[in-house]
Amino acid sequence: MEEMEKSNKSNEAIVKEDAVGLVHVQAKNTETKEINICYSSDHAMVVESQSDMNTNCSWSIKISKEALNKSRLENNGTAFVGVLRFCNMRNKNETKIHTVLNNEVYGITMRANISNLTENIDMYFKYKNLDGNAICVSWDGKGELKWTTFGCETIINNTTIKCSCSHLTFFAVLMVRNFSENNLCFHD
Repeated sequence: MEEMEKSNKSNEAIVKEDAVGLVHVQAKNTETKEINICYSSDHAMVVESQSDMNTNCSWSIKISKEALNKSRLENNGTAFVGVLRFCNMRNKNETKIHTVLNNEVYGITMRANISNLTENIDMYFKYKNLDGNAICVSWDGKGELKWTTFGCETIINNTTIKCSCSHLTFFAVLMVRNFSENNLCFHD
């Protein structure tokens, strides 16, 4: 990220063996702008506004100005956003009770503690057919993979699931089968 700042680049693609992503920087002394990041099947891109979203986006995220300003406070005036898509990230009990929609988990960081937002981070997941009940979940990235619904709201509309969350970490949509309180393996 420091190299991006030095070379005046605002976006940089990240491609690793098990993850694909994007780093976005809003430099010091620039206007803080809400950003939208769109994932298609093979890459990620920053788009100017929600209305400019590519219809081929399987997943997208809207980062609020409030979150970007919190990042600026902890990063000497520069706002950072890093988003990585991990495929096939699961725990061993997953297929018995639930599956992860599209086998995709998204990790989001801003090099700052982003929590208790009043302007939530909104993520949009596209789907063709829902097999079970869709629930937006997060994981703190520590220890065993344990999903929680804390801080996230699930809104389903046509072919899109919106997860509106007040914090940053790892996110996914779980498709829960045979929904009952006794069967859940994620935690509130």
